[in-house]
Amino acid sequence: MNATSIIRKSGDVSRIIKCLSTGGAVMVFSLFFQTAIWADNYVVTAYPTSDPAPTVFTYNGETRVYLYCTQDKMISGVYPIDTLHCYSSDDMFHWRDEGVILDERSCGSWVNRGAHQLWAPTVVYYKDKYRLFVSAVDASGTDDGSARVFTATADSPKGPFIPSTNPPYLSNISIGSIDPFCYIDTLPDGTTKAYLVVRNGKSGTSVHMAQLNDDATNVVGTPWVVKTLPTSGYKEGTWLFKRNGFYYLIYATANGTPRETIEYATAPVPAGSGIDANTQWTHRGVLIDMNSNQWTIHSGSCHFQPKGETEAKWYVCWHGVQEPELGGDRLFSGGQGRCTGFEEISFTGESPPLMNKVTKTRRGVGICRAATDSIQVDRYSSATGCAVKTVQHPGLATAPNGWVVANITNNGTLIYKKVDFTPSEGMQLASVAVNISGASAGGSIEVRAGSTPIATIPVVSTGDLNTYKTTDYSKLTEVPQAGVQDLTLVFKTPAANTFQVNWIKFGEEISTAVKTHGAVLDRSGFNIQRVGNITFKVFCRENISGAVVAVMDLQGRAIAEAVFVRPISWNHMVIGLNEKQLTNGVYLLSIKTASQIKRITFTY
Repeated sequence: MNATSIIRKSGDVSRIIKCLSTGGAVMVFSLFFQTAIWADNYVVTAYPTSDPAPTVFTYNGETRVYLYCTQDKMISGVYPIDTLHCYSSDDMFHWRDEGVILDERSCGSWVNRGAHQLWAPTVVYYKDKYRLFVSAVDASGTDDGSARVFTATADSPKGPFIPSTNPPYLSNISIGSIDPFCYIDTLPDGTTKAYLVVRNGKSGTSVHMAQLNDDATNVVGTPWVVKTLPTSGYKEGTWLFKRNGFYYLIYATANGTPRETIEYATAPVPAGSGIDANTQWTHRGVLIDMNSNQWTIHSGSCHFQPKGETEAKWYVCWHGVQEPELGGDRLFSGGQGRCTGFEEISFTGESPPLMNKVTKTRRGVGICRAATDSIQVDRYSSATGCAVKTVQHPGLATAPNGWVVANITNNGTLIYKKVDFTPSEGMQLASVAVNISGASAGGSIEVRAGSTPIATIPVVSTGDLNTYKTTDYSKLTEVPQAGVQDLTLVFKTPAANTFQVNWIKFGEEISTAVKTHGAVLDRSGFNIQRVGNITFKVFCRENISGAVVAVMDLQGRAIAEAVFVRPISWNHMVIGLNEKQLTNGVYLLSIKTASQIKRITFTY
C-alpha cells in the first residue's frame, strides 16, 4: 500500500513523502504545523491572528516579544472571536505558541458570552502585574456598538488573565469603544502615567484618550478626542510609542476608499506633565499602503533586539488578509482569516524623525538558521526569472494554502536574505538538499552563501509538477563561512517551468550516510514526523519528558486510550495511536509541554 503524506513545515505547501505499509487501500493524510510561514510574511499561519499587539517583556530572565491577538473563526461574513491568544519570540523568526490567555466564557456576567465579540487585546506590565485591556459586548448587545473596555490581570505574560470584577469595566469610557491600547509613559522626573487610547464609534468614529488611575484599573477624569487628526477616515487599531523626544501615534484609516492603510501622527514630548487634551498632533501621512483587496488592517509596534541581531530595531506589525502583488490568494479559504505580518521601521530627519514608508516584503524579518531550519525559499527577498505559485491543499476546506517557487527559467536567480550559516553543536554543515517537483530530470540548482558557490544540486524527476520529493543530499564543495549571509539559488533548466522548489535544507555527512544537521524544527521549536500508519516521532528544543499527549476530534474532545508515548530522551519521544479507538476521519494530535501547546491535524 502507498500512502502520501503532505507535510507543511515552516511555511510551505507540500513535502511529499512516500510511505509503505502492508495491505489495505491508499490512505492520504495531512499534517499542519502550528507556526508555518507562507505568503505575506505572516508569522503564524496554522490559525488566523488578528488585532496584533506586540509587547516586549523580560520574564524569568528571558527577553521576548509577546504577540497578543484574537483569532478569527472560519465563518464567512462576520468576525466571531471568543478567545485571546499569545505567541512569543526571541528572534522575530521562530514563534512559540503560548496558548489561550483569555476565554469569553471566563468573563463576568456583564459580558454577552454568546456574542463572540472579544476584540483587540493589549498587555502592559504595571504596578507588579501584567495587565490586559480588551473590549467585549455587554449583556444587552450583540455588536461593537454596545462594546465596553475592561481589564484582566496575570502574574505571567503568558496568563492566564483573570478578568476584573470591581468595577467590571472602565466606567468612564463610553459604550461603543473598542480596540483599547494602554500606554505607560515615563516622565522626565521619573514618574509614570498610564493612558488609554480607544476607538469610539458611538459619537462618530474618532480616537479617544484618557488618563488611568494609579494601578491602571479605571479612568481618571473625562476622556478627550485626540486633536488635529484627519478623523474622517479613521477606522481602528491605534498604537502609541515615544522616540527621540516625540510621541508617535499610528492607526488604520480608509479615507473614503474600499481599502485601509496605516497612517501616523507625531507630537513633541512636553517638558512637564505628558500627554493631555491640549496635545497637538501633526498628521504625517501613510506608513503602510495596502492594495484594494485589503478591507481591514490593525497595527502595532515594538522596539526589540532579536537574538542574532547586533542592535535593537523598531518593528511594525499588522493583520492582513491578502496581498496579490506578493504572491496569490488568501492564506485561509474560509472566514476572514486575518494574519499578522512584521516589517522594520526606519526613520529620517531630526525634528521630528519621520518614519519612512514601509514596503511589505515576502521575506519579513528575523534570521533563519541553516543548521536547524528548512529554509522556505518562496519567502525570498528578491527574485528574477521565477515567481511564487499558490498551491491549494487537497484536504480540509479551511486549511491554509501553500506556496512554491515556480515559473522558473534558465539562469533564474532567487535571493533569501539573512541566513545564519553558523554550525550547531560544533558540527560543520556539509551537505544540502531541496524539496522539489518536476516532470522530468535535467538541470540543476547552484547554491551560494553570499557570493560564494557552495553546492550544485541536480534536478530530479518526481513524475509531475504536483508531486514533491526531497532530493538526495549533495556534498558541499565549499564550507560556508559561519555567520549571517544571504542565500542565493541560481536555476539552470533546459526549458522553462520544468520544475518547482518548495524548500532547501542543509545537513551533515556521517560516513556514507547524510543526516540533517540537527532536528528540522519549525518556528516554535517543534518537529513532528509521521513515520508510519499510527506512529509519530517528536523532537523539541525543550524538555518534553513530561509532556501531555492526547488525540482529539476536531471539536477538541479527547478520545479515550487513543495514544501511547515512549520517551527516547529528554527532548525526543515516539507517539503511537491505538487503531481500535479510531475510525476513518480527521483528528487532532495535541502535545502540551511546560511552555506551549502544539496541535496538528491528521487524517486516518
